[in-house]
Amino acid sequence: DEVCYSDPGIRLANGQGWTSTCWFSQDEKTFFVSNMPLHPLILAGWVKVFGESPLAVRSLGYTLAGVTVLLLCGLLRNLGYLASDWSGPLYCLLVLCGHGFVYGYRSGRYDTLCALIAAAIAYIAIYPFTRAFKLGTLTLLGILAPLAGLQLIPYLCLIGFFARVVYG
Repeated sequence: DEVCYSDPGIRLANGQGWTSTCWFSQDEKTFFVSNMPLHPLILAGWVKVFGESPLAVRSLGYTLAGVTVLLLCGLLRNLGYLASDWSGPLYCLLVLCGHGFVYGYRSGRYDTLCALIAAAIAYIAIYPFTRAFKLGTLTLLGILAPLAGLQLIPYLCLIGFFARVVYG
């Protein structure tokens, strides 16, 4: 997975165009089409700054996962679910060690970007920002969500439905 999801971003950063040599249905001369174009675009910028070594490429996933967990901790603290000082770090550790989450950030997949967008939407929606900031940020995140991964659309709809039922 790591090579398939990283190749288009690295090729773009190296000036070889928006193409991939790893996708089974596309060759290196075909315009890259996928269900998650945002991850390779972000990776292209990341590679320009940090290089294209395996550590540099993998560090994007680690960074996205870390920011996601911080947003989730802030969200849970604002909702009153993290009552003690030690529950926040413990929660972060539990999420970062979960198999599904670890698989996402260790294999260079776009799943951590989807998790970050979902966590950011929840955090912005719950935190008492100004109305204009909330609407602008949620609109931007809503536009980015399908670009991060098409599977995020039904997930966000489901989460939104349950949040509306639980929190009004």
